Amino acid sequence: MLRSMCIPTLILTERQASWANVEQHRAMQGLTGPDAGDVLEVIKDSGHMVPIERPAELAQALLGWLAR
Repeated sequence: MLRSMCIPTLILTERQASWANVEQHRAMQGLTGPDAGDVLEVIKDSGHMVPIERPAELAQALLGWLAR
């Protein structure tokens, strides 16, 4: 499914996530289509609940990606 994506894609993860680590997200980034223009953002000092744990960092990552 990811290989068929040819749209701008934000892959966002947390540094302390225990169920899906950063390397798994890097692998996802490598699977998107060649024209996806994907971006990987890693939120530091956060676990699975980024919107609650780091809302400002999440907003900054989303706004930065949307501005591209």
